Amino acid sequence: MDLRALFHRKGVFKSRALPCAVISVGNITAGGTGKTPMTICLAKLLNSRGYKVVVISRGYGGTKEAGGIVSNGYRIAMDAGTAGDEPYMMAVKLHGVPVLVGKDRFRLGILAVKRFDAKIVILDDGFQHIRLKRNLDILLLDAKQPFGNGYLLPRGMLRESLRQLARADAFVLTRSQPALSAPDQHVIDRLSGKSPVFRCAHIPEVVTRIPSDNWLPGNLRKIKDRLAPAFLKGRKVFAFSGIAQNESFFKMVQSLGCKIRGMLTFSDHHKYTDEDFKTICQTAKRAGADALLTTEKDYVRIAGQTKWPLDLLVLEVRISFGDQEDSFITFVKDRLGLKSPVDIEKLQ
Repeated sequence: MDLRALFHRKGVFKSRALPCAVISVGNITAGGTGKTPMTICLAKLLNSRGYKVVVISRGYGGTKEAGGIVSNGYRIAMDAGTAGDEPYMMAVKLHGVPVLVGKDRFRLGILAVKRFDAKIVILDDGFQHIRLKRNLDILLLDAKQPFGNGYLLPRGMLRESLRQLARADAFVLTRSQPALSAPDQHVIDRLSGKSPVFRCAHIPEVVTRIPSDNWLPGNLRKIKDRLAPAFLKGRKVFAFSGIAQNESFFKMVQSLGCKIRGMLTFSDHHKYTDEDFKTICQTAKRAGADALLTTEKDYVRIAGQTKWPLDLLVLEVRISFGDQEDSFITFVKDRLGLKSPVDIEKLQ
């Protein structure tokens, strides 16, 4: 990756530019920094301020290899199996923001401009996709373990060397703690230069309750029984998840006061089987749980595949910048040269 980045920087390999503003949300480690919830957060912040935003995702695990439109912002055209769990989840949560998926993000970007008059394209997981020029590169780092063990894949979690941090225009420390370790802080200070560093947290947003023996759609917005996270306090639950940060999910559940009777973990993007469902249900019953609990990303993969013997609770989370939200969105707008939605025409 270092050599490829050098060739792009020297002009040996050409990067292509879209006729609109491009923001990349990415990371330097393998999974688990919160790219998808960050993309959702950024798209909502810009859309709510009147900007025409389209999200483009490479997708993972979907069957739509050629790519296409997951959602036009109002109607979802693909299911999770076709689009991939993350693009589908974004389509569900982003009302008014089209979501596209596919390998050829330049082609999709042109489609976004022609079909949806996109003024801003957000690339979900785009830091390594340097074939496409961007106006703003936002790099996410998990504050608890920003660089893994410091080694490149497969020995460690790094997708590319830490020298490539210098390509980022801004850093966002997700799952933020009050302070980084001294060595990690030193690396960021040395390589970030004048790029700002923001902090955010994953916040429990809502719990959706799906009654036992019900078959319901993957779109949680169509389910009426949506409750405040406080609903979980004191509940005896059996938790399961197949995401990059299973441990973080379980810690969040514990912080909400659940009585966890047991838990099962699976790999990120895990495709659940009938045997998995049988194991989950039998283990939960033996543990004396009153309900099952999982993540929204897991739910979109399992919706409608089985009837549960217990209520299934789905915990949704969102990104919060806290008191840094205004400074973050101001930075984004200033970096793109925007003062109002009309001013984005100047980028073309």
